[in-house]
Amino acid sequence: MAITRLASCTITSDGKGMFFGSKRDAGYGGMDLWVSQRIGDIWGEPVNLGLNVNTTADEGWPYISTDGQELWFNRNWGIVRCTLQIDGAWENCQNIITQLAGEPTLSPDGQTLYFVHHYMSDDLSKIIEADIYVSHRIP
Repeated sequence: MAITRLASCTITSDGKGMFFGSKRDAGYGGMDLWVSQRIGDIWGEPVNLGLNVNTTADEGWPYISTDGQELWFNRNWGIVRCTLQIDGAWENCQNIITQLAGEPTLSPDGQTLYFVHHYMSDDLSKIIEADIYVSHRIP
């Protein structure tokens, strides 16, 4: 599988699915999110996650929750969360953090979100500093 401009990947807890961001042919714009299923010792051909997830913007740096029900990722310097539906589609995508944040990761119980907040130059051309932040889910 030839991949160009890969933007991180996450593997499902059962080790059978790999989600990644990449600028590939048949995408919807900049970088899109893709999934590849492992069949034995080989990763299958990547499948684009479709228009419910991808836009003409850049999507990347995915994280799949331990239970496989939530997909978290970056879109244009923000963090988005989608949920897995009964039919296997990713829907209900919502902007969770909209400014200068990215690289989301959840605790195994899904109650704590870790992410990077970027401090940028005034013209937004350079990252000056990046700090790790923590946010707890409110019951």
